[in-house]
Amino acid sequence: MYDNRDFIPDNCKWNLTELFPDPDSFERSFFELKERITAFPAHHKKLNSSEGLLTCIKDYFVIRRQLSKLFEYSARLSDLDLTDNVHQALASRVRMLYNDLSSASYFLTPALIRIPQKRMDAWFAEQPELDSYRRFIDGCRRYKPHTLDEKSEKLLADLSICMETHENVRSVFADADLTFGFIKNENGKRIPLTDTNYIPFMMSS
Repeated sequence: MYDNRDFIPDNCKWNLTELFPDPDSFERSFFELKERITAFPAHHKKLNSSEGLLTCIKDYFVIRRQLSKLFEYSARLSDLDLTDNVHQALASRVRMLYNDLSSASYFLTPALIRIPQKRMDAWFAEQPELDSYRRFIDGCRRYKPHTLDEKSEKLLADLSICMETHENVRSVFADADLTFGFIKNENGKRIPLTDTNYIPFMMSS
């Protein structure tokens, strides 16, 4: 096991240049995607036709694919060293972008749910390309019993980043290469305190 990543052979490291060749290309992609997400709500008023629905869903999936690419790049950089504040900040920016997309696309599932089945079937016939997204559409419509009105769904979408912050903070402290000192166990033996053994030792004290 290596104490320093600098000693790890290059062929055993992630090659993140396959995602983005350099930080500048990441930044360009990030801001281009941010603009695209900002413009996404324009689809809201165009979902009254099969063509409008297809355009909206295609745009949504393009955004999701690019966002996944940004996430993998920033998350893998963050995983290299969870105590690196620069990489942590990069990963946080991408998580915020996910929240932006959630907020910008809040209307999509409620809109799909409101479409009558007969009309939906007709739209599949009108736009054969929609069939490529049938699983996504059916999945959204399946949530009808659990979906709130648009105003409430918008509120939940806006709060999504808040509801996951505690887990992200906990993950950093649990997974980072941090040391928490030593304690004595029930046999008086001095052992390192870790995230794994904290609760058992607390319960046995």
